[in-house]
Amino acid sequence: MKWRILPLVIFWLVILVIVALPDLRRVSYTPGNSFYPLIHKEHEDYYSYLSYIKQGRSRNTLVDQYTTRQLSPSLLHNYYLILGKIGKITDLSDIFMYRIGLYAPLIFYVFMSFRLVTLYLPPKYHWLALSMIFFASPYPSEKFSLLGRSFSLGAEWWTGLDIYSRLMMKPHHFISTALMMAAVYAFLKFLRLRKLHDLVFTGILMDLAMVFFAPPALILLSSLSFLLFVYLLSLLYGIIKKNPLKKPKLREVAAVILILICSLFIIKFVQNEAAKKNLVNWESARLNAPLESLPLLTYRFFLPLGILPLFFIPAFFYIRRKKQLIFAFPMLIIFISYLLFIFSAKGIVPIPMIRMIYYAPYVFGGLTAAFGAVYLIERTSKTCKRAVWICLSLLFFLNALWGLKSYWWPEVVKKEIFLNTYIPVPYLEAMDFLNFGTDRYSNVMSTFYTGMFIPAFTYNKVYIGHEAIEEFPVIWWTAGHFMAGKFSAGDAAKFLTENRIDYVFWDQGDLPQAYSGLMDQVYKNEYVTIYKIVETQDKPG
Repeated sequence: MKWRILPLVIFWLVILVIVALPDLRRVSYTPGNSFYPLIHKEHEDYYSYLSYIKQGRSRNTLVDQYTTRQLSPSLLHNYYLILGKIGKITDLSDIFMYRIGLYAPLIFYVFMSFRLVTLYLPPKYHWLALSMIFFASPYPSEKFSLLGRSFSLGAEWWTGLDIYSRLMMKPHHFISTALMMAAVYAFLKFLRLRKLHDLVFTGILMDLAMVFFAPPALILLSSLSFLLFVYLLSLLYGIIKKNPLKKPKLREVAAVILILICSLFIIKFVQNEAAKKNLVNWESARLNAPLESLPLLTYRFFLPLGILPLFFIPAFFYIRRKKQLIFAFPMLIIFISYLLFIFSAKGIVPIPMIRMIYYAPYVFGGLTAAFGAVYLIERTSKTCKRAVWICLSLLFFLNALWGLKSYWWPEVVKKEIFLNTYIPVPYLEAMDFLNFGTDRYSNVMSTFYTGMFIPAFTYNKVYIGHEAIEEFPVIWWTAGHFMAGKFSAGDAAKFLTENRIDYVFWDQGDLPQAYSGLMDQVYKNEYVTIYKIVETQDKPG
């Protein structure tokens, strides 16, 4: 028994070190009289998620605090809304609830990975597959020269597929991915045992994943729809040839129809909520690649998988030998994701192409690669099996080591002493004034970097603080010029009125003389002065 427990203990220790060490190092860098809010991923996204958790304590819909425009409340990031509800009941802070929302899916993700591996492979291959799922890595990001040209085989920033990033996904991405994996597991059990409750669980888990973050569930739904289409064609072909397949049970047909109807309703719901913030169009216009060639897009899709695709060809022979649909399913998910990636890049599917990478690629890619590795091992003579095991172990160990050095270690050692990373305590005190001395969702003008965190700690809205807003370049230029004191009194008054600004969070030294007649000081400390706009006329609604 100890030899079964020991690898598990080592596995969790390695996971713990990979996940925790970067955060511990950043905490240790905290300057005096400053606060480090355990930032995760991009600053602006992290602070916006904290603002959603905060709102969840008192609201059932989410206000976009990163614009002074009057947008309809949304339910798009509902996972954080739920975390806020739980935080209110448990009296835990927003930051603590964010971490619970991050680590709970991590544990579920690991658990479902174990379940999928044990479903597919005999015990002697479990750790081989798990090593591929958790510790295989994209190729190193370091550049190299070839024929006088500089190249890099590293994963693009948007993939988030290095070892560390896979274990530290954004919480709503993580919970949706883990639920999608659970739905796959339930569907595979249905294929094997034909129990109706497994089919029902497939639908429930998939639709729940779609509510939190649609792409993983959309990829699974597309894969299941493809299988359904093939099955219906086979059924029709059998009828024509007078050799019909075994007809499905009526309960199964009803369950499939109900799942499809529910999924379509949820897709429409997500589309409507996303449209309120224009996020899909913003990402698509910014990141899709309609002019790129098919070979280049194919390269961009498979390159982040590192060495895993090297085993996909032997995996095909392993799957063919098994002659069971469940063994083909991981490869089918990869194939459907690839098709959706291409269609999205070309504008055929109205979804940002970068979202088509959210199919748990190192889970299903790792399983597929494990099939290929097992095929190579089992096709090798007994005298060479040990050598094959050693070669595979060495290959994946070096791949993991090099990947950690290239992607994880920079996260450990980087030191970012910035205002929006380590927030000076006087800024927190100024935000306390906003919280208790101003109306909820009143509008605040600030710099971009201060505007990132004001919504996380107050109920105020800011003019600028996140890139994912309409006309961001114009807003960036306008905010920069206003906070640099470059507006005339007339231009400043017009800007403040048109954008319904109520307060100015000023941390740029002395207030320009041109602005002094437009606002009154209501709060001041050694870093920040807060001004209330003098109301000279009604603000536009």
